[in-house]
Amino acid sequence: LGWACLLLQNGLVLHSVEKLTSLFIHMSPTVVCWTVMRFNNEVQSLWPGRFPTRAEMDNVTFSELYLHGSAIYIMWLVLHGAW
Repeated sequence: LGWACLLLQNGLVLHSVEKLTSLFIHMSPTVVCWTVMRFNNEVQSLWPGRFPTRAEMDNVTFSELYLHGSAIYIMWLVLHGAW
């Protein structure tokens, strides 16, 4: 991640709408996942049935977790490379 910042000239520029939008787009899923994992009981009481419970998350295997995301990413990569 540090090398990507240097090589791609990424940075936190608070007066740039494009940089803040990119930061929001990339940080939102991480913050949501962290919130669902850390404060699961509170999330379930506020939005019942909307997010997985702790028991449902414990039953997910490593391959189930990464297979779907990797398949979508590989499909995007192939289509993007063919373009």
